[in-house]
Amino acid sequence: MNAYADSHIGLVRTNNEDSSRIIELPKKMNLLIVADGMGGHNKGEVASGMAVECIKKYFDKNKDLIEDYLEATDNEKALGDRILQDMKEAINYANSEITKLSTTDEYKMMGTTVVIAAIYRGFLYVANVGDSRWYILHGGKNASLEQITRDNSLVQQLVDLGEITHEEAETHPQRNIITRAVGIDSKVETDVYRVQVSMNDILMLCSDGLTSMVSDKEIEKILKDSTTIEAKTKKLICKALKNGGRDNITVICAEIDEVEHG
Repeated sequence: MNAYADSHIGLVRTNNEDSSRIIELPKKMNLLIVADGMGGHNKGEVASGMAVECIKKYFDKNKDLIEDYLEATDNEKALGDRILQDMKEAINYANSEITKLSTTDEYKMMGTTVVIAAIYRGFLYVANVGDSRWYILHGGKNASLEQITRDNSLVQQLVDLGEITHEEAETHPQRNIITRAVGIDSKVETDVYRVQVSMNDILMLCSDGLTSMVSDKEIEKILKDSTTIEAKTKKLICKALKNGGRDNITVICAEIDEVEHG
């Protein structure tokens, strides 16, 4: 897998509360992470940084166990269930650590979104809390962009209830209000997804600093460009800045250049 991550403070904020990481795991499994600290609370950059580091620490600590079950499990569903469970446990660990710190006056009520994914044996496994997103552009002549994650947000609830359309949600004045975050409560609910991937598929995860500034149609056009993964990532960030850059912008793009099967 060919992947590239980049981040920009934007044109309005005075600090960058986003964090991201690309991690290589055993057996050619890759882990991609984006976390967006809650800007309306104290120390959002601390929360997002802790989330990324805690998730990395969890997978580092369990590296040998993960390698064992990747080697021993041939059934795709069982293997996927185990990977997704580890991703949820990693988020639970991050939530526990951030919640402990957020009980102190200095870090009171800090929190963060988290979206992580593992790519292994032709499948994409995703875990999500909040409104940072994962997209996929399936390879092929007639490729179209698909949003994998569903936002844990007020406007997504309104869309689900049929009270507003998806298009109205993109410009809704309350689109930044999220209904779940890591580090706010002692327990956190995590959404998980699994999607089959193929050669030349393009994957993208991002903070809402991108999606609040750049439409899905514009994102799709840039991901379809005949450029490198690094160039796509930088062009997406430049487009968000050109459109206003009202928030921190973090993007990871990746291309599936090898598909292993069990």
